Amino acid sequence: IAAQSIDVRTSAEKALQTTFAIPATKAMYFPLAAGNSWEFRGNFGGYTETIVRSETDTVGVTHYRFDRRGSIADASFRWTPDNKLLLSKHGREQLWLDFDAQPGKSWSVDNPDENPGFPWKVTLQSTTDTVIVPAGSYTRAYRFSFEGGPDNCWEEWYAPMVGPVRLDFAGLALRLDSLTNFRLTDTTTTGIESAPHVAETVTLLGISPNPVDAMSTI
Repeated sequence: IAAQSIDVRTSAEKALQTTFAIPATKAMYFPLAAGNSWEFRGNFGGYTETIVRSETDTVGVTHYRFDRRGSIADASFRWTPDNKLLLSKHGREQLWLDFDAQPGKSWSVDNPDENPGFPWKVTLQSTTDTVIVPAGSYTRAYRFSFEGGPDNCWEEWYAPMVGPVRLDFAGLALRLDSLTNFRLTDTTTTGIESAPHVAETVTLLGISPNPVDAMSTI
């Protein structure tokens, strides 16, 4: 008996992927395209994170530059085919988030705004969180923790078909930021290189003659 694959996407995710032709990869957890933006509000006010432009390097790899991403200003991100999100700033590129990791796996990243030598410990804590924010309720969210010392620790959540949805910062003061609105401007890409795309349209064709009942029509 041939093995059967099971589609675990929700009906909303299926509809969005068909409408926006988003690749069925983990890049959908952070769609990258110029003009995409995410609005957050928390106990210290609100802000917007926007991809201001895309840049293609000399080897043909496209990077997406943010005006800000969390506390990091003017950094670029890109996806790799093996579901890793890389960050570039000051001429240095490094692994930022690994969406192919198993929960509990950790790695080190350098603070992009400082000289290397004081790394943060990043850990994938969960791939199944449910997050409720003003923008909506999201399941199967990825949660990453960052540890950079007792006054510099935070957690970030990423939801499929949306991107970042929540940030909890436990530093000198507790800061809680939640997604209130988001805008995906490019409906054909998530910023991953060489990603397969799902079908944009589906057409139902008739069968002639009908092998079951010649009198029926489709």
